[in-house]
Amino acid sequence: MTFGERLKILRTEKGISQTELGKNFNLGKTAISLYETNKRDPDKETLWKLADLFDVSVDYILGRSDIRKRDEEMKIIKDEEIPEDLRKLEVEEIAMSKKIKGLPKEQKDAILRLIESLEKE
Repeated sequence: MTFGERLKILRTEKGISQTELGKNFNLGKTAISLYETNKRDPDKETLWKLADLFDVSVDYILGRSDIRKRDEEMKIIKDEEIPEDLRKLEVEEIAMSKKIKGLPKEQKDAILRLIESLEKE
């Protein structure tokens, strides 16, 4: 999704016209229309203000992410909330878990059986 498409969606979700949005930034309706048709890009200050106005991340408004807010992407977990055995995971173990995560259940079960057979040796 492009910046212009995302801006138009956010503006219409908020129920404001191009004219109203432009007034918030000392811009005319034409400037907003040019943004929404991807014929003009806002400067970085305007981009930050737009993200703040719509309560989204800059990456979201630029169309680089489908996650509206950064805190939705990264839930901060306190150390004491992480079980002790998970705190001791090695980098390789974390990498393996990421690869396993997307596999179908049958393949996960096969990996588990393999691990169990290796533990018996």
